[in-house]
Amino acid sequence: LAKSISDAGWYQFIQMLEYKSKWYGRELIKVVPNHTSQDCSVCGWRNKELELKDRSWTCINGHTLERDLNAAINIRNKGVGHTPSAWEIYSDIGRVAQESHLL
Repeated sequence: LAKSISDAGWYQFIQMLEYKSKWYGRELIKVVPNHTSQDCSVCGWRNKELELKDRSWTCINGHTLERDLNAAINIRNKGVGHTPSAWEIYSDIGRVAQESHLL
């Protein structure tokens, strides 16, 4: 898998994204995704015991998180440089869940 990913030409893909971002007057923000699925997007607690098979989890403060959605929210927060309120997070979770017919 690692070989096929490295053959995919990530450098060239990023170059194209940067070019198109500038073309359309947008800013491309590169975010390091480390621990984004392990960090609670509500309180910031990190669950170091998660395994790849774990698709949802509950943090020590009782927040139940869908792993991929949680990672997406954390990546967005890193990209925009702020920590949204719990209301923003929960309204995003509800909107995404409704759009994907999870509710």
